[in-house]
Amino acid sequence: MGNRNAPASEIFFISRIGYLSQGMNILFTMSSLEFVPYIRGEVPFRYLTILYTSLKTNLDLDLDHQIIRTKISYFFEKIFDFNEVSNVSYNDYLNKIKGLNLYQSVEEVLEIQNKELYEISLREVDLAVRKFYEEEFLSRFQ
Repeated sequence: MGNRNAPASEIFFISRIGYLSQGMNILFTMSSLEFVPYIRGEVPFRYLTILYTSLKTNLDLDLDHQIIRTKISYFFEKIFDFNEVSNVSYNDYLNKIKGLNLYQSVEEVLEIQNKELYEISLREVDLAVRKFYEEEFLSRFQ
């Protein structure tokens, strides 16, 4: 695809422009529609978090709350094991998870009320999601 004699810089640019474009589109959609995106892929997730950190001040974006929740959703999806709940009917599943609030539980553990986004590491979010998954979510299926 493209020019076989292209310099390395052009090849690099072409290989990254899709991820940059996707990250920018997600950010602008988050900003205008005020929603939390569901991102499954590691590369788009990394690009989104890096782009937001880089553009937050320059574009006067205030999406910290949505970015935290995007991180929470991302890590929950990564740890979720369908085999743990596959023997439970849909209605039973809904009854078992009734009252659980992933975002609220993780945000309480992270104590995000008085913190800036840069003060909350991805590792902290990952550990808080794992704690929720093991102690609150899975315990309802055992």
